Amino acid sequence: AASDVYKRQGHSSSPSNTSAPQDGPRFPEVTYYDNINAQYKLMTEYFGISNPLMYIGFSMGAQQAFHWGAIHGDITGAVVPVCGTAKTTTQNWMTLEGCKLSLQADAAFNGGDYVSPPTVGLRAFSANYTATLFDKEGFEEGEHLKTFGGHINHQQTDLELIVIHHKLPSQFQFHAH
Repeated sequence: AASDVYKRQGHSSSPSNTSAPQDGPRFPEVTYYDNINAQYKLMTEYFGISNPLMYIGFSMGAQQAFHWGAIHGDITGAVVPVCGTAKTTTQNWMTLEGCKLSLQADAAFNGGDYVSPPTVGLRAFSANYTATLFDKEGFEEGEHLKTFGGHINHQQTDLELIVIHHKLPSQFQFHAH
């Protein structure tokens, strides 16, 4: 089983593609355990797999892999968490919270009921998030300027920002409600 919390392909439900009354900020909270229980049910009941050879996940998917191992390790051949931790660290939580607050502080975000992408919040989000991605050498080599399409360049037009946001993983994308 491969955990892809970014849902890059296939069907999924999210705040941006779910109809009222569970659209936008009203979308129900989903936990790792919800995902794991759904995956377990899909594997065992639909595909008939009772002992998966391996469960692998990257980043947030790695954290989910750790959780899978705690719940279903006895039936799983191996659990392979890649580039992740078993528990969200304080530093990681603060980084993600800072990104979230950057978006929420934009008046256009409107409590999650936005009608167009909150571009000021997206700029703040990307600057906040990009600050955690590189070491000193990465910044000296200009790697940050390639991230999010150079999104931290405050000279970009709103159209450029909209194009950039469509390249972000799905949980960071913004669609009008």
